Amino acid sequence: MKEQLFTFEQIHIEVARNASDDFNLFHDKHRWLQITHNPFKGPIVLGFQLNTLIEYQMRLYREAHYEDQIIADKQLRFSNYQTIFVNALRPRQELSLEIKKTLITTIPHLTLTNRVMIKSQNKTILLG
Repeated sequence: MKEQLFTFEQIHIEVARNASDDFNLFHDKHRWLQITHNPFKGPIVLGFQLNTLIEYQMRLYREAHYEDQIIADKQLRFSNYQTIFVNALRPRQELSLEIKKTLITTIPHLTLTNRVMIKSQNKTILLG
C-alpha cells in the first residue's frame, strides 16, 4: 500500500494527555525542560496515539481490500498488534505510515498479517 503522510500537532498531544490522565513530562509542552539530559529536545507524541493511528488505518486498509468481509465471515474477532518504538516523534514532524500487503495463512488457524512502519525525517519511528 502506498505510504500515507500525517502530522500530529501539540494540541493532539494535549487532548490525548488530558483524556488519558497521562501527565508524563516527555509530552508536556512546557515541562519537558525539567527532564535532565532530555534526548528529545521537546515534547513527543504519545505511543498510544501512534498505535491508534495504525489501528484506524488498518481498518481502512482491510475495508479497501475486502478483508473485512473475510474477518466477518470467519468470525475473526480479535486483533493483535506487536510494535517496537525505535525513535520518538515530535509535534509538527511529518510522518509516513506504510502498511505492507496482507499475508494470509491457514495453518494452524486462519490469520491475516501485515507489517507496518512509521518513518519521519528518514528515520524509523515504529515497526510492527
